Amino acid sequence: MKKHNGDCETMKKRISLKRIRSVLIVAALLVDVAVMAQTQRDVVYMKNGSVIRGQVTNNSDEKVVVETDDGNVFVYKKSDINKMVKEATGKGGEERSVVKPIRIAGDLKEDTYDPAASNGRWPTKGWRGFVGGCFGLALDDVFEHRAVCTFYTSHGFQFNHALYLGLGLQSEGMGVERYVSSNETEVVSLNMLTLFLDGRVDFLKKAVSPFLDCRVGHGWNNLEGGYFALMAGVRVKRHNMAMGIERISTKVDEYSFTYGRWKSCDEVLSAFYFSYSYEFGRR
Repeated sequence: MKKHNGDCETMKKRISLKRIRSVLIVAALLVDVAVMAQTQRDVVYMKNGSVIRGQVTNNSDEKVVVETDDGNVFVYKKSDINKMVKEATGKGGEERSVVKPIRIAGDLKEDTYDPAASNGRWPTKGWRGFVGGCFGLALDDVFEHRAVCTFYTSHGFQFNHALYLGLGLQSEGMGVERYVSSNETEVVSLNMLTLFLDGRVDFLKKAVSPFLDCRVGHGWNNLEGGYFALMAGVRVKRHNMAMGIERISTKVDEYSFTYGRWKSCDEVLSAFYFSYSYEFGRR
């Protein structure tokens, strides 16, 4: 009977030691997790090139809230963020290594951050606008010595670094020398206000990129009719230089020497022009 009681006491001691060992292991794991949490911080990479370090306290579909080490709290739109990661820090908070990326909602991916994209080199998704002008010379023989001076603006949406679609308004003036009689000419000024759809492709994701721009619209005023323009050029950051052609399907008044009077005729006016524009929008 005494021997049996001794075995029970020994077994109880063993069970107690196992429990103590289990508690110590769990405590050690909790301490390790706490230490890891204290030596990690979130890093938020913005599309404008900014880098914010701290703790992400709220990560929703629309916004991210970051509390920095000095206690400041910042709220950022999710659409303005390229990537978020966690980084380990050593003693004193210095950076050691990036250990785990945070996958965030929407169409953003872990590998979407491109540091060069924050230097204003090429357009990014969002609003984009242009203001510019053109100077051109006639390609047709309807009028002689016709000069074209144009001012325009175009605004729309940039779908990625390459594709832009927008709506534009253009004011165009033409200095025209036309025949009044067989030995007399006169100079007149014709004007046209044009509303056009604007489609553009930038071919390279670089600071300098060739582009192709196509416009289709309709004009009113002294000249009225369909408008088409196609130009090719080079974009240098926000500056755009191009050459192109335009065609206007309209009615013009011509003097008929046979009938001795003015008559209206359907004509297609063409011009070759040089263009410069400055652009606005997200980079």
